[in-house]
Amino acid sequence: MEISFKVDEEDLKISLETKPLEKVRPGLLDVTYFLMPIRVVINNEDLFDGLPSRHLSMPLLSWAANGFNIVKKLPYLKEGHLILHDTGGDIYFKYLENNTTLLTYIDGHINKTIILNYAELLASFEVFSEQVKAFLRERAPEIEKNPVWGPWVKGLIDEETLYKNYNDWKPPRDKNNNIIF
Repeated sequence: MEISFKVDEEDLKISLETKPLEKVRPGLLDVTYFLMPIRVVINNEDLFDGLPSRHLSMPLLSWAANGFNIVKKLPYLKEGHLILHDTGGDIYFKYLENNTTLLTYIDGHINKTIILNYAELLASFEVFSEQVKAFLRERAPEIEKNPVWGPWVKGLIDEETLYKNYNDWKPPRDKNNNIIF
């Protein structure tokens, strides 16, 4: 299995110029910044085959961190899903005896079902996660100053800790206790 992305220079520019990354709310970084075309190939079969594009524009951070976190938890949660932002669909994961079934659900119907070894799925998401971190350190180093995402991008915390910090995050406030935007 291979998960890859192409750099969308225009979206990267927008993501970097909108607001200093250290001040962007964690949830916004997760799902609205760094939208890049992502492709998933399993056993030489394109997971998004049959759609208008084999690369779907999706948020890199969400796919790298949340995707890897979901996959790591499959042996005990038994199932999970990722949103396919460009389509309004989902990828569902179902774990059974060291194998994982991936099902893409798009436009109200099942688009594709593939079964693969869990270890291969886990390794693919780990490699993808590391590639995204390396990309961000090189092309968007300011993200390292973000109090929630920075430690993850630097490799100092895992995805479980990232999302705990993400959920515990509170917006900064001024001396009168007003939220600073």
